[in-house]
Amino acid sequence: MLRRLARDLKNDFGPDRLFELVAVLDRHHPSFRMDRYAHAKQFKRANRMFKKLRTYLGRVIRDIGRKIEVNGVLEVAFAKLLALARRVHGQQQHQSGPKVYSLHAPEVECIGKGKAHRPYEFGLL
Repeated sequence: MLRRLARDLKNDFGPDRLFELVAVLDRHHPSFRMDRYAHAKQFKRANRMFKKLRTYLGRVIRDIGRKIEVNGVLEVAFAKLLALARRVHGQQQHQSGPKVYSLHAPEVECIGKGKAHRPYEFGLL
């Protein structure tokens, strides 16, 4: 959405200023704001941005589902990605069982090592 806005405003700012505009818009994205709030120990604000991101993910999942339901080829192509997105959208912080820690490698698990300096490691068993 922000990149589309930047493309629309490209004519006003010129192509050489496009990257600067995109950088400014990306800084206000909820994921960056959530990280900044959490770093500053403003956890209520960070949780509000997290809820906004979850809402965005749910909207995208539903929108893609509506658009591909008429085409069987697209349903097959998007099946794995949509299943992973639904799994991420539905998981809770303290849930038992498998969680998704990485979208690029969903098979990664959390391994508790029991050591003080590095108690957890992420990888395959």
